[in-house]
Amino acid sequence: MRTTPFTLAVVMALAWGSRATRAEPIYESADLGWTGGGSGPGVSTTQFIGSRFHVDQAVEVTGIGGHLGSDGTIFGALVSLDSPTALPSGSPIVSDPLAVTTFDAGLRSRDLVVPLSATLEPGDYALIFGSGWFGATGTGFLPANNVVIPGRSANFWWRRGAWDSVGLTETRVVVDGIFLDVAAGCRRWRGKKARREPQRPTR
Repeated sequence: MRTTPFTLAVVMALAWGSRATRAEPIYESADLGWTGGGSGPGVSTTQFIGSRFHVDQAVEVTGIGGHLGSDGTIFGALVSLDSPTALPSGSPIVSDPLAVTTFDAGLRSRDLVVPLSATLEPGDYALIFGSGWFGATGTGFLPANNVVIPGRSANFWWRRGAWDSVGLTETRVVVDGIFLDVAAGCRRWRGKKARREPQRPTR
């Protein structure tokens, strides 16, 4: 079958549209280390672990997670920050985060993402894991055996009654989502009729 410019354009648009509307990591603090362990910096009612990230364009968050484990349920909450180096407001956390979910990661560490829906405008945000709030009653941990991505590991924690960004490295935190301007551009393209190339007359 002969490939025409029209059919090639359609194939490329469909492929691009599939990528544009498929969730992918918009933030990863580290590349995954070995899984199956049972220890690491802890998550409890008195100690939370989080990571800061920045988005340059609007994004629809579809899930949050990382390399972690838990005994019972812990929460994952998205909060907004005032700047790329800011720590969360609240003691220890605001009562109305942008989005929050609770989940049980299992006793042995694994890399997982759980569903969470939120729309983020360009700005600075943090994903926080903890317990004792939002119905979470268990304990958890984030193994410190992952490979830090330069410029990405902006981790912090709540401990000893205050937020602190010192001494927490190599934990893996992940936020999945879809960049909205890319998805909208794809929808606009699909809504237009492609122009067919004029056919040459046959002799």
